[in-house]
Amino acid sequence: MKWVSKDIAVTVKVNTSTEVVFEAYTTLPAGTTALGSCSCIKPKVKGNKVIVRFSPNFPRHLPGKVYDTKKSILVSYKDGTQDVLIIRGQIIKK
Repeated sequence: MKWVSKDIAVTVKVNTSTEVVFEAYTTLPAGTTALGSCSCIKPKVKGNKVIVRFSPNFPRHLPGKVYDTKKSILVSYKDGTQDVLIIRGQIIKK
């Protein structure tokens, strides 16, 4: 599948969430699924988009006020092919 962008960077404050939208150039085939790499991302497939609710936490063991992370979404098609979409997040402690 051709995507407008497979890698999107966002900045999010702790205890908030943001919506990240990955857009394909064509409608995604019926039966397309999306699975996030952790519980802080909730993807759903709609039309030509994978819409992700990104709600990160700041790891308690890390010092500082900014944390960079990379999360992935595995998009699977009925024909067995897959795409990986990436969210590069900068998490800011309040």
